[in-house]
Amino acid sequence: QNYKIIHKNNKSRRPRTAFTSTQVSCIELREQLAIRLDLDEDRIQIWFQNRRAKLRRSLREARLRLCVTTVSELKVKGQREANMKEE
Repeated sequence: QNYKIIHKNNKSRRPRTAFTSTQVSCIELREQLAIRLDLDEDRIQIWFQNRRAKLRRSLREARLRLCVTTVSELKVKGQREANMKEE
């Protein structure tokens, strides 16, 4: 990402991030969960990160299975068509 660097007292820093309402809601949810479960907010954040990673992995695996199945079906279809031409 391209950030305009702000120079103040010879220190470089990027401007503050403006959070969307969705991001703010997620932060508030993590805070509430941390309080209710008596856990650090870091633990809650990591749990959500792991959950998203697991979801991405399972989606990737499902897409791979779909591709493998499709390729197998195409091979079978091609073999059937070749056999029909021979007859």
